[in-house]
Amino acid sequence: MEPFGFIFALQRQFLKLRRNSAYREVTTMSAIDVRRTHSLDHEHAREAAESLAQDLSREFDVNYQWEGDVMRFKRSGVKGHLTVSPGDIRVYLELGMLLRPFKSRIEKEIHSQLDGLTGQD
Repeated sequence: MEPFGFIFALQRQFLKLRRNSAYREVTTMSAIDVRRTHSLDHEHAREAAESLAQDLSREFDVNYQWEGDVMRFKRSGVKGHLTVSPGDIRVYLELGMLLRPFKSRIEKEIHSQLDGLTGQD
């Protein structure tokens, strides 16, 4: 094997993996998954989720729509959902490459909003 043959073989394998869409999804997205328990009735939990969505929409220019108790949202570089269940609220986001540097800021904002909405300040 030539001196750099091993490195070239590894590069070829890596390029094959990158062509696989599942691999691209994992390597190009950064996920945020936050769950917060609550003692709110369903109506107030849904109102709290709507308030959070409006704030995040203003702050990060995110479009959203409700499908039952699941709010789906999307914008360039981010997609996700917020689920309102009896006893908890879950926010799941997938950030694209350009928003990765803001992951901690976005996650901190979600925690802060959920803490305020569920009375866990």
